[in-house]
Amino acid sequence: MDYGIELDFEEPHRIEGTPEAEIITELPPTKKTTIVTNKRRYSAFMGTDLEILLGGLRIETPILTGAFTDGCVLATALDARALDYRVIIPEDHVVGTNPERHEAALKCISSVIGYITTTKKVIDTLKE
Repeated sequence: MDYGIELDFEEPHRIEGTPEAEIITELPPTKKTTIVTNKRRYSAFMGTDLEILLGGLRIETPILTGAFTDGCVLATALDARALDYRVIIPEDHVVGTNPERHEAALKCISSVIGYITTTKKVIDTLKE
């Protein structure tokens, strides 16, 4: 749980150990999955080992998915871009706090931060 100023704007949410913070059963981890734990800020880079992990795996282009496009996804995309990663976001695998904010975040990201695409296009590209 984040005890920073986030709670000035939101109710406590996705608290470690609660069902809403768990990995969904439809997307189980595999043997090749690395889970970055204890994300306590909007950006997945802030206070985690994500940058070290990506560097160690020589990943230059992270694919961001999840909730919320206008919160955590946007913050992570901004930090990734600032760290010189090429960011890809499949728009069919992110969701915003509401449709207007979702679309605004995607528009912002597509202007200078990263590439907005679809999951099908990502999969097709990875198969090449």
